[in-house]
Amino acid sequence: IAFVSADLEDAKSAASYAHRFNLYHRQHSAEAGVTDGDAMPSIKVAAPVACKVVRSSFPALIPVGACCTLTPYAEKEVTKFVFDGSEDFLEMAQAFFHHAAFSSGGKELVCDIQGVEEEDGSLLLIDPCMLRSDRPSVGGLLKGAVAGRQGGEQGSLSCTGPASTPSADRFDAMHPRCAQLCKAFDPQRKSVTRKVGVCGIDV
Repeated sequence: IAFVSADLEDAKSAASYAHRFNLYHRQHSAEAGVTDGDAMPSIKVAAPVACKVVRSSFPALIPVGACCTLTPYAEKEVTKFVFDGSEDFLEMAQAFFHHAAFSSGGKELVCDIQGVEEEDGSLLLIDPCMLRSDRPSVGGLLKGAVAGRQGGEQGSLSCTGPASTPSADRFDAMHPRCAQLCKAFDPQRKSVTRKVGVCGIDV
């Protein structure tokens, strides 16, 4: 159940970022003098649905009673667009990856961008994966404060360390160079920049 919920949440988040990217792409194209916004290529995310298996031809692989997701996808092949930086550079996919990181303030990366490129240049994506930063909890902050006081540092706070976050190194590896569109919204590639706040916690 947890894995199914995570898949649904990742697809929902990726679709939300795709919607933001498509709006920005249309606006930017309009400002550049392109009038037919409806003809612009776009990013689409195939929406999975949660299912419970009631009958199975492969019980060793998909047992009865198991939960899974089904995603509408008519193509025979899946192409990796953004995965580890070794893929052929595709401007739409790279611009979408960068824009999602930019929109989230560097807190989320849409990873494993894969699917099919359609005839008009649009991308239909399937099974995206979201990399999210961990937010500090109240319990973690209190534990850090107690540890600092027990260590003899009266009046100061000592945290267990910064929250894990999508790193600039990972961003650079997956997005080795910017597409032309990237330079319009983040010309200095500052989407994933670590901002350290109180007690060394990323904010």
